[in-house]
Amino acid sequence: MTTTMADSRGPASARLQRAPIALAVLALCALAPAARAEVKVLPSVEVRETWTDNVSLQNDDARRSAWVTEIAPSIGLYSNSRRLKMRAEYAYRYFKSSDEHDGVQNHSNQLNADLHSILVDDLLFFDAGGTIGQQAVSPFGQQINDNPYASANRTEIRTWRLSPYVVHRFGAFATGQLRYVHDHVGGGRQVGFGQSGGDTASFSLASGPSFTRFGWSAQGSRQVIDDDKAGKSSSTTESVNLSWSASRTFSLTGSGGYDKYSFAGPGGDTTGAFWSTGFSWVPSTRTAVKASFGHRFFGKTYELSALHRSRQTSWNIGYSEEVTTMRSQMTLPAAFDTAALLDNLFRSQIPDAAQRAAAVQAYIKATGLPPSLTDSISYLSNRYILQKEFQASAAWRAARSSVVVTAVDTRRHALSAIESDSALLGSVRDNTNDDTRMQGLTGMWNWQLNARSAVNLGLTASRTKSLTVERDDKNRAVRLGMSSQFKPKLRGSVEVRHVIGTLGGGARDYTENAVAAALSLQL
Repeated sequence: MTTTMADSRGPASARLQRAPIALAVLALCALAPAARAEVKVLPSVEVRETWTDNVSLQNDDARRSAWVTEIAPSIGLYSNSRRLKMRAEYAYRYFKSSDEHDGVQNHSNQLNADLHSILVDDLLFFDAGGTIGQQAVSPFGQQINDNPYASANRTEIRTWRLSPYVVHRFGAFATGQLRYVHDHVGGGRQVGFGQSGGDTASFSLASGPSFTRFGWSAQGSRQVIDDDKAGKSSSTTESVNLSWSASRTFSLTGSGGYDKYSFAGPGGDTTGAFWSTGFSWVPSTRTAVKASFGHRFFGKTYELSALHRSRQTSWNIGYSEEVTTMRSQMTLPAAFDTAALLDNLFRSQIPDAAQRAAAVQAYIKATGLPPSLTDSISYLSNRYILQKEFQASAAWRAARSSVVVTAVDTRRHALSAIESDSALLGSVRDNTNDDTRMQGLTGMWNWQLNARSAVNLGLTASRTKSLTVERDDKNRAVRLGMSSQFKPKLRGSVEVRHVIGTLGGGARDYTENAVAAALSLQL
């Protein structure tokens, strides 16, 4: 049965106050052994002017046109040395609207940072990361859709994580790891999203090269979350994995273990043994397929991961079922990270890793792709959820054009108490988010006119349906743009977009038409 934990909300805010000091000290410790590593610093600034006929994304009766001026200084830090691998990109976006009224924010922040450092060779390592970005509060209503200045149905969320860990090799017999992770998620207090801190301790022990056909591993983890809205909760997982290689490319797999979740909820089993069995097929370095089925405390479970890469294409398909939280989704790397997908696509044409990373970042900036291709249909919740998710992505590149397409189908069923989301939903009895299904499709086509100019066409469509109340929202956006490299450090672009979405319980639609022009200068 579900166990209700004692409410302990003070430590979360105390951790937040100590966070900047801890982050600075540990980051300096991580950078110290890599002080001689080459760190590339790339500052830049972008100025954008937009005319929109619906600046705050309201219905036809309340829509207002406006000119919006945006100034966005940014800085990027990159390192790809043996001891330090880092990618950190931050931008501050200032907005000035010609129509001064509520519904337009005056600034926003954007950060994506990841760091991996070797403190002691073959022993002690340190990982860190952080994000700042705009997040939809509800899966229903106005979505972001390339409109960065409207304030409706969005808030700024900040996350950071620190993770020291130790790795030790027991000869050819096994490799062990001990890891600690401290993370924080917050920033949406004004809309009812909790400020929370998490502490996770984990271990793993995996068979070494002396095991040729038979492999094994054992792992366990315990996480404690302190949330000022949902109180204190914890989760514990212990498992053992086995594999047997039937051939050089095909293996049979199996696992067993025990789950335990403890949080305030309406009742029902949240603990129990689990098992799974499946296979792994890796015929080459370009193709890998893993699949399994089994049983956990919530019922039957399935998992699939399929990757394939050719000279001109990259394919990725995945299906998973897990008990999770929205804060956990925010602190983990995106399942379909845009840079990782494009890295696979560019690998055969740009063998050098550093040059390939630079080419990927230039492509993302030129086409306007987001860091993750499935972020647009996420939303905020303070509850534990059972998530069943299918994702697929494909990228194709020819001499002068490229196409990136992703699709996602996510079912989320709330497990913990609805009261922790009452501030978000506006009512303790609002069960709109108890059971939702979200489907999304994103496509981007890039056509290189010449060495300096390109045309970009982007399409986005999403549908969110509540399976507990009558609510079915649809959002669609199309944008067409052209970018040109005037000088080595000066880029310009123009873009038109059309957005249509559902507003007000599905009874009304909102639309936006906009034209924008931008200049970007690398300093």
